[in-house]
Amino acid sequence: MKIKTALLVTSVWLTACGGGGGGNSTDNTIPSVTTPPVVVTPPVVTPPIVKPPTVAACAAPTTAQTPVLYNGTPMLSLCDGVYVEPTATADEQLSLRQSVALAYQTVTDFYTTFTAPHPRMILCQTASCRSYFMGTYAGVYAPLGFQLSGAAYTSGVPTIFLTYTSFPNLGRQSLAHELTHTETIYRYGDGGVPDWFNEGTATMVGGSPDCTNQTVNCIPDLSTSDVNNEFTVMAADSSKGDAIYCQAEREVAAWVGINGKQKFYDLLAGVKAGQQFYALYGNLINH
Repeated sequence: MKIKTALLVTSVWLTACGGGGGGNSTDNTIPSVTTPPVVVTPPVVTPPIVKPPTVAACAAPTTAQTPVLYNGTPMLSLCDGVYVEPTATADEQLSLRQSVALAYQTVTDFYTTFTAPHPRMILCQTASCRSYFMGTYAGVYAPLGFQLSGAAYTSGVPTIFLTYTSFPNLGRQSLAHELTHTETIYRYGDGGVPDWFNEGTATMVGGSPDCTNQTVNCIPDLSTSDVNNEFTVMAADSSKGDAIYCQAEREVAAWVGINGKQKFYDLLAGVKAGQQFYALYGNLINH
């Protein structure tokens, strides 16, 4: 009895659900629907616009400039008091203007203010220009504007002369070295400082020459009475020039590191007032 009831129930269920009804029945099965995967498109990330650092450049002259003639041809007035060969390209002119501005900034960063009158700057690219303005020099600061050895030109005003073969070889550091002389000499005035101190300061501030791998002391004692002559001779020697400048730089940098910049400024002011250099400087740090 229980078996028959189960069969009856099953038959009714199959009939109601469309199953078991024979070959003429319609298949009402709903086909399965395949949902395509959702593809998430990553957001478009726009990279930030990276602008090259803005490098300041000295401003073009706003007033008429004193002509500087090179074999009768006017040099190009790049900024106030800055002259280059007229063949300098537009890119070279911009690079040179940036170098001038950065040189001033470098010296100002060390001294906090630039107090000296701005010197004239004559920048040569060719050997003939160098020979005409600088004679045997490649770069020099002439505080009195005198005619350099072997040159045909007399400036008459404080002038920086510098040679460059291309902008990278000009080096902002080379210009800053010479410009440091301008400010340092102005601060100690008619007082006397040894050559090693003057050049060591310019090398320390300007970063030229590069003293990274220079460690040799060429002169045993920088404080000797005849050291200026010895220093000058070695500085003119191409095999020892950088080494002697870097020896002086190490001494000045060590002194400033121990005593601080303010005492350095006071030393220059004291020398200008008539005090003796070594009385203010004391013993050398690097013996």
